[in-house]
Amino acid sequence: MLLTPPADWLTSPPNFTVEDPLQDTILIFYASIDPNTGVMWCPDCRKVKSTIDWLFAGEDKPPAYVIYVGSKAEWKLPAQNHYRTDWKVDGVPTMLRFKNGKEVARLVEDEILRLDRLGPVLPRMTSLWSTFNDTPSTQVVYSHYNHLCRRLLLYPIHGRSSEEYSGIL
Repeated sequence: MLLTPPADWLTSPPNFTVEDPLQDTILIFYASIDPNTGVMWCPDCRKVKSTIDWLFAGEDKPPAYVIYVGSKAEWKLPAQNHYRTDWKVDGVPTMLRFKNGKEVARLVEDEILRLDRLGPVLPRMTSLWSTFNDTPSTQVVYSHYNHLCRRLLLYPIHGRSSEEYSGIL
């Protein structure tokens, strides 16, 4: 469930304590919505929004607080943007997980889209993926997908022939 954070979180980080009822908390830092366009000014934020919505939107999903970091002009002044100084958020989108008052996981930008990186942030979701991933048909499809990605992406980027990568594939 996507939630609006308490107002005091918008001016300084909360002092999470073990006694806090929000001892296991997920925060999502997004670029603010541009009033002229009606969308977030950051293309990476727009790219992960559907994934974030899929992971958190709905009553049956884990709760997460969405915090908007300001306009593009405000974001470009790191010394004056308290999300960058107080929260140590260097890029948006950023997903943080706090457990027992301590930060235990952080995903930045495209890491949010990688299922293999979601484990520390959403252990329940990734355990469901692991169960699905253990089926033989899924392993075959995933293996072929990885192989195809490596052939299409790796070779052209490095300008090398497939023979040079025969030990990798």
